[in-house]
Amino acid sequence: MHFAEKQRHAFVSDLMMLNGDDEELLNYAHQDEAKHIKNILETYNHEDKAKNVEGAEEHFYSSIAASKFSGLAEIHPAWMLEKIKQEPPRIIGIILRYLPSQHVRYIIQNLSEEIRAELPDMVEAFSVDKKLLEIIRLRFEQLFPSLHLARAKKEFRFEDLYSLSHLDLETLFIDWGMQELALALRRVSKRVRHVLFNRLPLKDAKKIHDRLKGEEHYSEKLYHEACLTVLEVSGDHVGSKQFFLELGIAAFARAFSKEDKEIFDFLKLKIKPEYAHLLKRFLKQSVERHHSDDLEERRQMILFRVSALAIKHQIDPSWSACRPLSANNEQSLAL
Repeated sequence: MHFAEKQRHAFVSDLMMLNGDDEELLNYAHQDEAKHIKNILETYNHEDKAKNVEGAEEHFYSSIAASKFSGLAEIHPAWMLEKIKQEPPRIIGIILRYLPSQHVRYIIQNLSEEIRAELPDMVEAFSVDKKLLEIIRLRFEQLFPSLHLARAKKEFRFEDLYSLSHLDLETLFIDWGMQELALALRRVSKRVRHVLFNRLPLKDAKKIHDRLKGEEHYSEKLYHEACLTVLEVSGDHVGSKQFFLELGIAAFARAFSKEDKEIFDFLKLKIKPEYAHLLKRFLKQSVERHHSDDLEERRQMILFRVSALAIKHQIDPSWSACRPLSANNEQSLAL
């Protein structure tokens, strides 16, 4: 089983609570870990003992179950919701016990009131025969391809970006939308820039303005494509964030070739279905106009933006140690 550090501390404290042993297991823990576990146990001891044991038991078994479904943790819960809604409430309750807590919250919030009222409690969900539980788990798991857990690599390629978390991918799309707009604005007059900046929130206008500083040397084709992307994206948005998100998805699609279907199939499961449909629409438009040889410059720019966002802790900072393969323009990292 694989647990993150905080999950491991909680798991050990649950186990100690259930065993009624506050000391023996701590002898096997690192000093810092033992301190964190003791802090958790102290919060237990100030409350009702029986209630703590009951809560520890629920969390303990939920942690074990969730660890078996760790691959599904990388899939956006909206995709699971579409599948899970087709199941009877008893089966839904069993599946939810295997999913990460953030997925469970999303799914329950988006189920109908009628289904939520019929969901079984923890005791009912785990009172099913173990073999049947395993069959239900495997059947649901097989509805989705196996995705790697989100983690950075020492070297990475455009094809590896689907291993970013869904939140980090959304951050990247918004950032890349700003980058695409900045590229397009390098080919318009100062007057047009001024009009556009006045229509953007001050914070966003400043970010775009900062990206226009200094000299950047990209191909004329890239600047031309950026102008076309801005024109292609619909202007019916609520707020600048949604505009930059859609612009970034459209610009991101320009980095795909006809041979990249597998990348899209993985990537779409990491983002909301509506964003995946949007990416697919722009992707179809893009691959009809491009050849694989034209994509490398744009891909390298995207990879540099991943590094830049990680350095600024806007996405998982572990990606800050990464550098794209065969990169040729490092100025984007500073922006």
